[in-house]
Amino acid sequence: MGQRMRIIIIGQGPAGTSAIESIRSYDQESEITVISGENSIPYSPTLLPDYLLNKEKEVLFWKGKDFFSRMNVHAILGEKATKIFPEENKLLTQSKKEFTYDKLLLAAGAFVTIPKIKGLDKKGIFSFKTLEDTENILNWLGKERVKRAVVIGAGFIGLDAAIVLKQKGLDVKVVEILDHVLPAMLDKEMGEHAIGILEKKGIQILCEEKVVEIKGKKKVNKVILESGKELKCEIVILAAGVKPNLSFIDGKLKTGRGIIVNQYLQTSIENVFAAGDIIEFEDKITEERRVNAIHPNAVIQGRVAGKNIIGQREKYSGLEGINIIKIFDLPIVSAGAMQGNVIRKFEEGEYRKFYVKDKRIVGLQFVGSTDKAGIYYSLMGKHESLEGKERLIFDERFNYGYMLTLCCKAPALL
Repeated sequence: MGQRMRIIIIGQGPAGTSAIESIRSYDQESEITVISGENSIPYSPTLLPDYLLNKEKEVLFWKGKDFFSRMNVHAILGEKATKIFPEENKLLTQSKKEFTYDKLLLAAGAFVTIPKIKGLDKKGIFSFKTLEDTENILNWLGKERVKRAVVIGAGFIGLDAAIVLKQKGLDVKVVEILDHVLPAMLDKEMGEHAIGILEKKGIQILCEEKVVEIKGKKKVNKVILESGKELKCEIVILAAGVKPNLSFIDGKLKTGRGIIVNQYLQTSIENVFAAGDIIEFEDKITEERRVNAIHPNAVIQGRVAGKNIIGQREKYSGLEGINIIKIFDLPIVSAGAMQGNVIRKFEEGEYRKFYVKDKRIVGLQFVGSTDKAGIYYSLMGKHESLEGKERLIFDERFNYGYMLTLCCKAPALL
């Protein structure tokens, strides 16, 4: 390798840990320092619902408890980065400590947006984004007589929380300001199928409703909706959405909704990189710039950023736009856009819907099945034309080779 570098990584989530592994696979000598506001060794955020349900903490630490020592990383935990000075190659933390670097990776993730609601000072109100959040919820459930829960927000995090709390025996109500659940993933029609599944399992969904106040003397005992409805509860989960954590950027880098990066995941400053939920990049399917805060994207971006930090040039190919969630045991998958002509096939317990534009699939949504979703997604990513054969996507013989043979310029071997 070349010159020994000082590398600082802000954040120890999936993007940060993936970057560390990537760097260390080529460079064992450079100094790596991780600065994180979370006071924990790396854990898998996708397993937090399992921890909340089963209280099995060990499964969270998928990189091993010795990850930092094994990777020869100096970890500064429980200490937030508060400001960067890229023109001086330095940053400050909340305790006013100053750190200098040769290369900087911003992987600070996203934070839960807190809606403007009266009464947020009550005890029994929690987010559900981090390990600390999850442990706070578990502690509350363990010491209080909690029978009823209200979840504010019906996105990924909100439904994960609602499902686990229902499985733990609570009466659960979900309040969503929009007209259907999973609005970033499903359109209204498919969202209604998801609502049907949730309500069959005993979770009440209140769409087009807004929480305006949380009541209680010291502890929460009910929420008040804008419509005047009152929902009694002993715990409230705030899950109204997340945003990239840009608080420490302070105008020093080019940003949109997230940090703008190039194909090498460099920011507008050459030796400052970014990866994970904090960045904005082109979607492989829609080719539009957006933030897509899902685990696979963070891991891939961390790996690519790590390679580029130490000079192993690799281009990032774009955001994977496929989202998968389970409502109890029923899978839901979506990818791409929600615009164009609609082709649908609804059967008992299984709903499949495609959006087609300019003779190609630009979006898909499945409720109750993931069958062949990967094949369809591959076609979408290659921008293959259906050439008027749209209805063949429901053919029982459908597979990638079959579709290429019928409607695309098939290779000679087919």
